[in-house]
Amino acid sequence: RKAHRGRLLSNEDQGVWFIGGVCRETRDPVVLNVRRRDAETLRDAINENIEPGTRLITDCWRGYANLSHYGWVHEQVNHSINFVNPENPDIHTQTIERIWKTLKKTIPKECNSRQRWEYVNEFLFKQRNNWYSLTIGERIRLIMNTLIDIRYL
Repeated sequence: RKAHRGRLLSNEDQGVWFIGGVCRETRDPVVLNVRRRDAETLRDAINENIEPGTRLITDCWRGYANLSHYGWVHEQVNHSINFVNPENPDIHTQTIERIWKTLKKTIPKECNSRQRWEYVNEFLFKQRNNWYSLTIGERIRLIMNTLIDIRYL
């Protein structure tokens, strides 16, 4: 939804926005829940969760424009022209776009913001633990070990 025109998204009326990324080395996704979708909120969330000097690859949304001024190595792909930088094929947003597509499919449209966040947490848990490549026994052990770890926090 741009310029307050078009269809209101189901999460927009609840003030629920997710921003996210994926670590290229570990392939671990990161999803953060934010209240506003603006450059300042984005910068604050990145600052709290990503070390200065980290390479960030984004599309050309104007909220990302000044990230390099705050200590990150920032590279962009202009999605209106291409999805992979033609000069350097390593600069792309394909991985996070695929994660967003998969995540969106797992969240029912009729759930509230708290339920939505629970679905996101489940998705992240499964992604980080290679859930779909585990046997049933390995999944049970993973769940039990996670519950033990939570109990002792």
